[in-house]
Amino acid sequence: GPCLGQLFVGTAGFTNAHWAGNFYPPHAKKSEDQLDCYQETFRIVEVNSTFYGTPSAETISAWRRRAADGFRFALKVPRSVTHEGRLASEPALEALRHFVDCALGLGQHLGLLLFQCPRGLRADVQMLSRVAAM
Repeated sequence: GPCLGQLFVGTAGFTNAHWAGNFYPPHAKKSEDQLDCYQETFRIVEVNSTFYGTPSAETISAWRRRAADGFRFALKVPRSVTHEGRLASEPALEALRHFVDCALGLGQHLGLLLFQCPRGLRADVQMLSRVAAM
């Protein structure tokens, strides 16, 4: 049948001290070197650090420059949006706008935005519509 999309396989994060000498060669100690090695095997990586805050423009630019053709980043939306603001508050939506603007700096390397919501968050169509409208 017809192909409905692409499947990207990766891991949560690309920096891991335990991977040096195992998954990564012993010389790959810097995160930049680890990202280069990671891309030889995977086409996407989940960036968990963005859950704790929006990365700087310099960080986004560095990731974009190091990304191989076809490589994607899956950025976790900051907890200030999903947990503290619970998606619906005006400050949370403003933080989301800022995060999206920053993430767009990845250009073709932005794969997706991952919303990890708190367990107690109830489904709310109006709230989801506001988020989706961004």
